[in-house]
This record gives sequence, structure tokens and C-alpha cells, in this order.
Amino acid sequence: MNRPITTNRDRYRQCGFTLLEIVVALAVLGLIMAGLTQGTAFGIRAWGAQAQNVARHDELTTLDRLLRRLVADADPGSRTEPAGLTGTARRLGVITALPETGASQVDIRLAIEGTGLVMRWVPHVRATPLVPPAVPGEAILLRGVAGVAFAYWGEANGAAAAWHPVWKEVTLPQLVRVQLLFPAGDRRHWPPIIVRPLREQPS
Repeated sequence: MNRPITTNRDRYRQCGFTLLEIVVALAVLGLIMAGLTQGTAFGIRAWGAQAQNVARHDELTTLDRLLRRLVADADPGSRTEPAGLTGTARRLGVITALPETGASQVDIRLAIEGTGLVMRWVPHVRATPLVPPAVPGEAILLRGVAGVAFAYWGEANGAAAAWHPVWKEVTLPQLVRVQLLFPAGDRRHWPPIIVRPLREQPS
């Protein structure tokens, strides 16, 4: 039985790759790397967007807690002094506790200024002060806000309990609602904050 004759050229072809094979392999590898790079870039963008959403959510959660605390601790007043909460649909004023200021009670003012929800406060003084009034503290609670809507539930002007856009009664409302409004296209959304003042007038 005769064996096929193997030349040096045949051995060379069996041991290596042709130029065409190498080019095809490099092209396939390039496509794979491009796909992996795009997938990684997409993953990074998705992670960044998720991180921003979490940061915004945490920011709104912190604001929610602060607003609830301010309203819940509103001064209920006494037999000789009215309650410490008045407001309109765009502004809220409340005498409440804010331990971080070093004062037992403070006068708080909340309103939109520019594109931010701004809080200003001064120590609450019941008597005529003997010293010049303190410089108001100021903090921007949330930026990029289009507006805010306050509403007050309770009996006002002898009418049955309902939501009112203005509260100037001598007693606290039963509920306070705060609705944050965001610009068109802003992905942030937060349901209305409804808080019940918890403090009662001393008997």
C-alpha cells in the first residue's frame, strides 16, 4: 500500500494559519470586544442613572421627614395666645421646635424663592425683646422646584371642615397638606405630604 507523499509545503500549511484566517479571527475578536465595550458602557450609564435616582429619592425622603416634623411639632397656642401656624397656598409660617438652632422654639417660614424651597427661621420670642432681633437663619431645602401648594383641613370661619388655601385661625388645622411641584420633564415625583399637628393646648 502506497503512502501519500508529504512535502515540506504541506507540513507548513498544517502547522500554521493563513493570512486570511488570521484576518477573519481578528475581525470576529473585534466585534466581540466592541459588543463587550458597548455593554459595559450601557451598564455604567444605567448604574449612574440609578445612583442619581437614589440620591434624589433620599433627598426627598429627608425633606419629607423634616416637613412632617415641623408641622407635627407646631405650637398649639394657649388660652391667651393663638396657635403658631398660619399660611397661604404658597407660604407656610409655623412656630415649632427646631433643636438644631439652640432655641426651644423657632419661627419658621417656608416658601419658593427662585427655583428652590427655602426655609428661614429665627428664635421665637413671646415677650418684647430687649436686644436686637436675631439674624434669620436660611437653608435651601430642595433645588429645582417649580412650586409648592399648601392646604389646610379644618373648620374655618364657622364653616364645616374642608381643605382651605388660607389658614388664619387661632387654632391649629387638623391636617396640613404639602404638594411639591416639579418642572416639566423632571423625573422626580413625590406624593402629597399630609401631616397632623400633634401638640395640644395645655389644659
